[in-house]
Amino acid sequence: MYKCLIVDDEEIERKSLHKMINQHIDSISIIGEASSGSQAVALAKAHQPDIILLDIKMPGMDGISTLKEMKKLGLAAKFIIISAYDTFDYAREVMKEGVKEYLLKPARIDETVQTIKRVINELESEKTNEQSQTELKERYNKVLPFVQSEWVASLLLDHVQEMSMVELGAAIDVTLANNYAVAFQLNTNEVHKIEQYQWIKKELRKRCQGLAGPLTGNQIPAFIPVQTELEGVPSSRLQQITSIVQSFSEFFPGVSICAGIGGLAYHVNHFFGSYQEALKALKHTTINKPVRLFHAEMDKDDFHDHTLFKTEQRLFEMVRQGEFDQALGVFDQYVNKLKVMTKGDTAQVQKGVEELFDVLITLLKELGIQIKNPFSLNSYRTSQHLKETAKMALQKIFDQITSWQDIGSKRSIIEAKKYIETHYMRPITLEETAQHVSLSPYYFSKLFKDHFKVTFIEYLTLVRLKRAKELLLYSKLSLKEITYQVGYKDPNYFSRVFKKAEKLSPKSYRIQNYQKQKTRY
Repeated sequence: MYKCLIVDDEEIERKSLHKMINQHIDSISIIGEASSGSQAVALAKAHQPDIILLDIKMPGMDGISTLKEMKKLGLAAKFIIISAYDTFDYAREVMKEGVKEYLLKPARIDETVQTIKRVINELESEKTNEQSQTELKERYNKVLPFVQSEWVASLLLDHVQEMSMVELGAAIDVTLANNYAVAFQLNTNEVHKIEQYQWIKKELRKRCQGLAGPLTGNQIPAFIPVQTELEGVPSSRLQQITSIVQSFSEFFPGVSICAGIGGLAYHVNHFFGSYQEALKALKHTTINKPVRLFHAEMDKDDFHDHTLFKTEQRLFEMVRQGEFDQALGVFDQYVNKLKVMTKGDTAQVQKGVEELFDVLITLLKELGIQIKNPFSLNSYRTSQHLKETAKMALQKIFDQITSWQDIGSKRSIIEAKKYIETHYMRPITLEETAQHVSLSPYYFSKLFKDHFKVTFIEYLTLVRLKRAKELLLYSKLSLKEITYQVGYKDPNYFSRVFKKAEKLSPKSYRIQNYQKQKTRY
């Protein structure tokens, strides 16, 4: 019901309009009549009408002055100007104030009713648009944390295309310049892990505009933007993350947490390198030093040399791409460089290889591939013996990846499909389903699309609509009840989704198919 205020100094005109509206327009409630501009302003302020019928020629404060005073109050009302004068000057003045409707006295009933109904239609349209914008904003805010998490996942897995990452970063309010990576490790149980993960996500965003990636195992990757030159210095980065770790320990007493901090990434192509550094720094944390900052001399033999690091990156990339034969060749190069840098010290070469395997296993976990480290921690007589044993362990990893891709991934996707089909009536998410089958959201999304040729949300919609059609045909449930039973919260939104897929509204679908069944029998 829309509220309407009638403003005219002639009582007979006010009563005539009042009667006309009551008899011909059901969706309007007259909240008052005013015989002067000052009285109209007071009533408008008190009742906030949606529509104001305003006489332009009144003694004292005329219609145009009254309109301007009401505008100063911030009223969102629609104005219909009423005048006995068909002059351009009056029309021009009210058009300046945004008035679109103008009635000449004496107005015919049909003309007045049509004019008011046009204004009502405009109000309805604005209301619908506002609701759509609100719904869109709510859906955007719901999906934003997931998109930000997947954005981080793409960075840490080095799935970076500069333009797409820049565009996506801007869309989700993320800066790509001057960031550094952090790898958090929780020592916790499954019951409270999600709560602790959400706490870290919230604190990173609140304290430093940081973004956390998906929780994998007990590890949380994150990227922190650097706002000032001072924030970028090592001591500031160390202090920032130490503060978060200390607050976490106070908030969750008895739960240990540690963090490795990578170097500054000045460009999108450097983010992956910063994350690798964070993982390596994480390996050097202790109970007494739960936060470590990566630096070139973390180990006195400094095997984090730039050329060695590039070789390591090449190896990881080949593993991700499934180029296992080439990866074994690159591993040979990696060990040879280690031997040169450590001057043939077998113990130091072994230390470097062990760290390589640890980082590789962690990266595979990020992809959702759970593999035990097959590399033995035994002592080796020579570097050559070490290299051959490590290559056999690497081959075992490749064999496990291949087996998992053939069997494990298929099993996980089938299990995910079952999960969707039994939980579609809840507001389930891709992230929740991925966690159920122990895959990273990024990898699960890709795997699901490759296997079923549709995205997760497309398949979930298909399942929900299939059930909705069954309920429309074989139950007497109302549209609102069906909406809730198939996992939607808003009947209007459900109707739009249904109509887009079926080219019919749910109501039309039910009537049409009911008639077909009646004709058949």
